[in-house]
Parts: sequence; structure tokens; C-alpha cells
Amino acid sequence: MGLRRTAHLQRLLDVYGAMLTGHQREACHLHLDEDWSFTELAEHLGCSRSGAHDLVRRALTQLEHLEERLGLAAELARRDEVEAALRARLAHHLPDLRSLEAEGAAAADPAGVHPVDVLPVDVQAVPVPRAARNPAGIRTAVIRPVGGV
Repeated sequence: MGLRRTAHLQRLLDVYGAMLTGHQREACHLHLDEDWSFTELAEHLGCSRSGAHDLVRRALTQLEHLEERLGLAAELARRDEVEAALRARLAHHLPDLRSLEAEGAAAADPAGVHPVDVLPVDVQAVPVPRAARNPAGIRTAVIRPVGGV
């Protein structure tokens, strides 16, 4: 199994692992995260090597099926990409922010504008639809750069 495939399956296990039985979750964790062989799994679980292989294979198939139906891992990957892009843009503007902060500290701004308030990137608040509220029902806003990312 390739490194990319293993990383994908580990992500699926992280996202959907709670949907597996404890037995399946433990076997997948040991096989994917701890890099145990099927022989080692079989000894640990008290079954045959083919039994350990079937257990992991069925669990991974179930994880793939859940991802096909729900797409949560793909959404998390997309959000990771957006976060990385935003961090890169922020790192690009960080020297500007630090110089603004130094200027603000040197000459106490009478308007009370904090350097972050004058961030050189235009942003807008996007209201969050009812379906996207967190489990506590608290409505939050998403900040996106104007012009898209």
C-alpha cells in the first residue's frame, strides 16, 4: 500500500472511525497508524491471518463507502487547502503588519485603530446558513478574502 493511500485511509479512520465497531477500529488503528502486519494483528486479536486481513479490509471498505456518501474527509481536505493559502497570504503580509504595529506603538494612534484593523487584505463576513451551525446552535460567521480563495 502506497504512502498516499495509507494517509488517505488514516484520514478516513480519523473522520469516520467512530462509525466502526471497537474491534474494527482497533484493528485499523494498529494496521494503519502503528504499521502492524496482518500476522501481528492476528496474534493480537486471536484469529487467523486471513481473519485479520478480512476484518481490516471490510472496515476500510466501510470507511470508503461512508466517504462516498458523506464526503466529510474531502471537505476537510478542501478546508486544509484554503487554510494553507490564507496562512501563506498572511505570512506574505506579516512584515507589513509588524511595521504597522511598531508604528502604532511608537505613536499612540488617537483613533485607536489596531494594526490588524488595517490589514492590507480586504475581507468580508459571510453569513452561515442554519444547516452549518455548530452542535450548540451558535451561529458564527465565516471570513473570506474578497476576490475569492
